[in-house]
Amino acid sequence: MSRRRIRAHSYVGFTLLEVLVALVVLTLSIGAVVSQATALNRNGSHLTNKTFALWVAQNRLAELRVGSTRLTVSDTRGETEFGARTWFWTQRISNVGSGTSLQRIDIAVFAEPVRATLGRREVAPLVDLSGFRSARDNS
Repeated sequence: MSRRRIRAHSYVGFTLLEVLVALVVLTLSIGAVVSQATALNRNGSHLTNKTFALWVAQNRLAELRVGSTRLTVSDTRGETEFGARTWFWTQRISNVGSGTSLQRIDIAVFAEPVRATLGRREVAPLVDLSGFRSARDNS
């Protein structure tokens, strides 16, 4: 008679439950990475827009400061082509106070046209910039 040997089978590998848990963990990890990459891209685009808007505001302020004509107290709107895009700005010129020869210049730059009045805006500006200039003629 031949002797039969009974041996215990030892299987090597993962169970179905272990594979499913690993897939869930992998899916959640990939979802988090994609979400962070999307947020990073959105933030980078927003910072680029804010940088260009700041340059538009600084250019506008520089134009007003070097101009030789006297600035009148006013609210003005305009648009500027810069960085292959149209930027919309508002400016408010006001006197600083009685007895001073300074005028305050407030410039706000937007990525879209501003439809509201200058005192009340429907859209928040990308950049608000303030500067000062002598109210006397520079000529």
